[in-house]
Amino acid sequence: MRVNKQAIIKFSIGKYQDEIFCDVVPMQACHLLLGRPWQFDVDAQHSKRTNKYSFVVKGEKYILNPLTPYQVSEDYRVTRELREKYQREEKEKSESETLLAISGEETSQDGFKKSISTLPSSISSLLQEYETLFPEEMPDGLPPLRGIEHQIDFVLDTQIPNKPAYRSNPEEIKESQRQVDGLLKKGLVKESLSPCAVLVILVPKKDGT
Repeated sequence: MRVNKQAIIKFSIGKYQDEIFCDVVPMQACHLLLGRPWQFDVDAQHSKRTNKYSFVVKGEKYILNPLTPYQVSEDYRVTRELREKYQREEKEKSESETLLAISGEETSQDGFKKSISTLPSSISSLLQEYETLFPEEMPDGLPPLRGIEHQIDFVLDTQIPNKPAYRSNPEEIKESQRQVDGLLKKGLVKESLSPCAVLVILVPKKDGT
């Protein structure tokens, strides 16, 4: 399963209070799963016979006891009610979107999209969730550093391409220069300092296009 969301979660179990960095994945559950990373961080000791976890945080010892059969039953009942409520809300939402598509009404939010009536509910909800990724104008500067950065490495012993530049008319050159100047001004691109850089924008492809 691909993880594309993370969140810092504050939680408390009795007197024990803490916050952890969690991966967010779709599950048919309403629980916080304290897995091996948390057990490693707090150096938790598990008693297999009593199924208890004990650990020390800031000089204070905590013991997590397992749920009683009654607590397990109540927890299952609450989880089932929440799941049924969520399913009812999703069904009502889907029906309302269907009526919206039939009536032909349009909705607009910050100029991101003019209508969602022709899109499936799963697509429209996805676009609404990530609408901040599609601003009307690109922000200045490069994106912030992420937790995982990627790079493209050169292949060893590869011949550097040396091909004639693409011939452009003055209008195309002027437009290309305008776009490059705009990108430089916003900080989205920088002048290349690589000795392998080819100082052209467009070059012919292998197929001649």
